[in-house]
Amino acid sequence: MSLAGRMRALLAGAAILMPVAASAQGWNLDLGAGSTSHGSVPGGAEALGATFGIRYEGARWLALSGSVPFDPAGLPWGVAGAGARMATRGRLAVGIDVAANGFAYRDPASGETGGGATGTALPLVSLDLNPARLELRSGVVQYSSTFAGQSSSRTLHQSDARVSVGAAGLRIAAEGRYLRAAEGDYPYAGADAELSAGAAALFAYAGQWLSDSIPTASWGAGVRLQVRPSTQVFAALQQESREPIYWNAPRTGWSVGLTQRLGGRRAARPTLAPEVGRAGTTFRLPLSAAPQAPAVAGDFTGWTPVAMRREGAFWSVTLPVPAGVHRYAFRRADGAWFVPETLPGRTDDGFGGLSAVLVVPHGGP
Repeated sequence: MSLAGRMRALLAGAAILMPVAASAQGWNLDLGAGSTSHGSVPGGAEALGATFGIRYEGARWLALSGSVPFDPAGLPWGVAGAGARMATRGRLAVGIDVAANGFAYRDPASGETGGGATGTALPLVSLDLNPARLELRSGVVQYSSTFAGQSSSRTLHQSDARVSVGAAGLRIAAEGRYLRAAEGDYPYAGADAELSAGAAALFAYAGQWLSDSIPTASWGAGVRLQVRPSTQVFAALQQESREPIYWNAPRTGWSVGLTQRLGGRRAARPTLAPEVGRAGTTFRLPLSAAPQAPAVAGDFTGWTPVAMRREGAFWSVTLPVPAGVHRYAFRRADGAWFVPETLPGRTDDGFGGLSAVLVVPHGGP
């Protein structure tokens, strides 16, 4: 299949994913500048340029991005990707991550164009030990590329493990990867952390391929600042090591820019936090949050949805919840999981979606 054919097939697949993703989080627009690059695109890291992207995040996602260099000698590139995480909910969850991306670029030195595609299928198992989470994945990565009429393709087996712990605005994670290719094996170890305080967040990561053929470490650090409810500005610096999937050269880049959530925030009655009482914990949602009766589920129900009923201007249900820290989410009548933006304790659930955190004190209210 030609490069243009790969890109058309990728976008067609992404369109199939969109109807389900539309019930998840939302669209984001990224605009920036710097010496940034994309891992699958060779070269181009040293040329300054403008970067742009639009993405939809959720259990199913779609992303389009590209870069236009300020210097005519720089390398312009574009990337399109789509994927999904399909997993059960619960303290112990099983599922699969699937993704595909296609890329294209033009080498100004030779005038030739190139591109390719990557596909992954990684079955997974995850264990939630709140506040810690362990995730294991193992599957296949398929990569193909074309440049100046020459094509190549390779298949790799990837296994990875990640453990994360988060509390009081600090999240720390460690990960290991193991890639097996025809020419050899490539183990990797790394860690990342993020500290949030008010409208600001600091993040950093570092890692190293434990192979003599990849001596350069990877690392990065940056800051994000929430300047408006739907707008963030960011600055980052990173160094990329060689990636055994693509075999790109090491490169260092920096970027500054902004992320704009599209669509804005609807003017709606704030969602109430759960009320802990002697008779149980009462969960409420405004009627505008769901056209039909939703359900609530959490680790305290074994992630079995419990239907809510209408009480005045709200959907409501009262459940027995033991003392401790719990995760929960809501489910609409069509089966879509959601957590309202205005609900306190809203956080990433580790599965590409969202959950909320509920703290029930010992000794009762």
